Formats: sequence, structure tokens, C-alpha cells
Amino acid sequence: YEKRDGWSFLYSIRNPHFTRMMADEPDFWSLVGEMGYPPFPITHPLHEKEQEMRFGKKAPSSTTSAVSEEKHIRKLAVLPFRSIASTSSQAWYSDAISEMISIELGKIENLGVTGYTSASRYKDSEISIPEIARELDRDALLTGSVIHLENDEIIITASLLEGTTGESRWGNQFKGPSEDLPRLQREVILEVTQNIKAIVTPEQEINLAKWENVNKKAFEYYLHGIAEKGYSEEVGNRRLHFAELAIEEDPNFASA
Repeated sequence: YEKRDGWSFLYSIRNPHFTRMMADEPDFWSLVGEMGYPPFPITHPLHEKEQEMRFGKKAPSSTTSAVSEEKHIRKLAVLPFRSIASTSSQAWYSDAISEMISIELGKIENLGVTGYTSASRYKDSEISIPEIARELDRDALLTGSVIHLENDEIIITASLLEGTTGESRWGNQFKGPSEDLPRLQREVILEVTQNIKAIVTPEQEINLAKWENVNKKAFEYYLHGIAEKGYSEEVGNRRLHFAELAIEEDPNFASA
């Protein structure tokens, strides 16, 4: 294995034969670090090995419920995450994060995701989970909360609930500084897809990984744009304004 362009190397570590052959080689992990790759998500087959070989620790385990794993989820809705903010000015974060997770999950093949505008009608609703799932015709609902601490740390708690019973199928907590928000969102998405046995192609994983390298300020502008709700010309202009600010901050920020 030689130092090559990042795309070739990223593709090679997805090759099962290459993985089995190189995973126990310390030089392999040195090369991963040298090339600047972020840690693999929990769902990656090399995650535990990387934690051991590259960081000298065991991978954290997620909290799961005893709900049967036989049932496949094909239709999903992301409900607005609750905001637990230290100041009211940070409350918009939770809506933007929820919508972005919904958008990215909607790109996964063979997974039908309800449009966020429809799902957002149930924000702070007292309607039961089974009733919401029935009204939206979904197999499961993703709910959660976002805590924005005064030290600029963010805690995302996410739960995947069975549509028929409302019971928890999966749940986990993701914590880090606000600048790590793209990584935290990516981990939420990948753990959800692993639980529901959705197929994430290598191309989709690469696209998700790109979020981890975005400029922090540009990403915040992008989230501000997502948080703007409505269809008026004024809202459209504000969204365009934030998109322009994101691109001005980082010309390579194509997602804006």
C-alpha cells in the first residue's frame, strides 16, 4: 500500500480482501492518520480495529433495545428534534439539524423518507407515536433532542421508534464541540441506516464524509438557511443570502 490520492486509498480500504489483509498492520493505520482521514464511524467494519490500533482504546458501544431486528424499515420520518439550549438564540439549531438529517437520509437508496415540511407539523405534538406513524404511513420515526451547552459543546440524542408500538428500536447519544457538528450528524445517519439495514453505497459514504471537512462558519451559514421556514419571497431571499455567505466563506462549499 503506497500513499496515493485520497479517493483511491478510500476505495481500497472498502475492499474486503484489502481490509482483512491490512487491518492488523500498524503501518496501515499510520498511513490513515498521515493522510488526514477522520475516525471511521461506529458502523464501519474497521471501527473497533481502528480504535484499538490507531487510538489505543475500544470503540464505544451504542444503546440498543430488545426490539426484534427482523422487521425491516423501508419508510421513515424524522420528527423535529427538541431544543434544549442555554439561550433562546440557539434554539434554531435543533430544527436545522433535524431537517439536514432528514435530507441526507432521504438520499439513501430503498428508503422512503417523509418530507420534513410534513413531518415538522408534529413538532411538540401530543399525538402518540403510533398515531403519527399511521398518519404519515411510516414504519418508524426518528426523534431526538439537541443540547447546546454554554461551553459550545453539542449533545445530540436520537431514538428510532417503531411505528406500530412506539417502542425504541435504537438509541444513542453523540457529543462534541460545535465544530464537530457535521461529524455528529454523519454518525447519527450511519447508525440509523445500520439499524434499519439500509444500503449505503460507497459513493454515499464518501458524500457524507465530505461534510466533516467543511468550513465551520460556512456550515453554520448553511444551517441558518435551512432554519428559514416558509415560501414567501422574503424567506427565499434570506435563504439565498445565507447560501451566498456560505460560499463567500468557503468557495468549495457546493452544498450551499
